[in-house]
Amino acid sequence: MLSPPRHRNWLARQFAVSRKLAVKFYIEAGAFEFDTDGRGGDILEASRELRDVLQAKGNEVHYHQFVGGHDGLIWPGMLVDRLSALMGR
Repeated sequence: MLSPPRHRNWLARQFAVSRKLAVKFYIEAGAFEFDTDGRGGDILEASRELRDVLQAKGNEVHYHQFVGGHDGLIWPGMLVDRLSALMGR
């Protein structure tokens, strides 16, 4: 089993120190995606930070923040829409 990363938003830090990739990114987070303490931060803030890091490196980033939480009710429809957006349809 993998150990959890020691630093907050490990993924954004990895992209910050790596070379720019020739790929498009789509990041989506709900306004009600809270951390385990209920104060917000984990998913929503990490998604915003990742967006900012990728954009600063010159990557194409599609970011969408929706009114909702981290649940499966919204995923099916969004998945089709977002894949279509990334594929240029």
